[in-house]
Amino acid sequence: MAAEGDRTVMKTTFRQQLCGTLAALVVVISAVAVNATSILNGIEPGVGTRAQAEKVFGPLIESITSTRFAYVPTEGTSGIEIEYTAAQMVDRIDLTFAPGLPREIVVSGLNLPADAAGSEIKQGRFVEYYAGSRTLVLKHEAGPSSPVSRVSYCSRTMFDALTAAVIEPDADGPFSAAVEFSNAEDKPVIVQFNPNACRDTYNWAQRENDIVRRGRNAVRRQAILDVMITAQKGDCPRALEFSAAYKKAYSDWSN
Repeated sequence: MAAEGDRTVMKTTFRQQLCGTLAALVVVISAVAVNATSILNGIEPGVGTRAQAEKVFGPLIESITSTRFAYVPTEGTSGIEIEYTAAQMVDRIDLTFAPGLPREIVVSGLNLPADAAGSEIKQGRFVEYYAGSRTLVLKHEAGPSSPVSRVSYCSRTMFDALTAAVIEPDADGPFSAAVEFSNAEDKPVIVQFNPNACRDTYNWAQRENDIVRRGRNAVRRQAILDVMITAQKGDCPRALEFSAAYKKAYSDWSN
């Protein structure tokens, strides 16, 4: 009876740990915005501010660099580190796990496709990059079959910088605002934008999106998402161009 009781406790403890791990990995993905970044606990890298992040994760416990800080680990993680831009915007959130997690648990918990968009070996560790509607990076303890020791939620600019030499851009699709080519033979050149520069345009587009998404006009919804995404990246001239075209096309736009 005692042994049976011990097994029950062990199963309960495992379920609690697994639930804690999956809770730590919770990600919100926009089903419509193809270029949207991943969101962790309401904090979206490239959009969220340091003040907002510290309301969620609490005060820092250690300064790692002038832009990177450690916070109290939540249940299921062994460490949380956040990197900020010079404008105090969240650029990257790293969740570490010790011991590492089986890849299938991470992939299932984050609802990721079976195959990453790109991968590479960095300092002896296998790294996977998930693009499209996600800007997520999985770092393994060693090779591809080893446990995942870190999950990174990145801003679009950060993700593009990390994957410029790993993920081939779609020749038939638009290039990211953070990667530009002078001709087809050139290697990508990373262009840094200030995510905080277009804050007014982004805030307007966000309010407009809240109205538009309740309707059934998919074309209009995509048009306002284009404004939001471009403003989020900090590419202000293009964001203003998109917003002007949107306002011209839809005269009932909100102020």
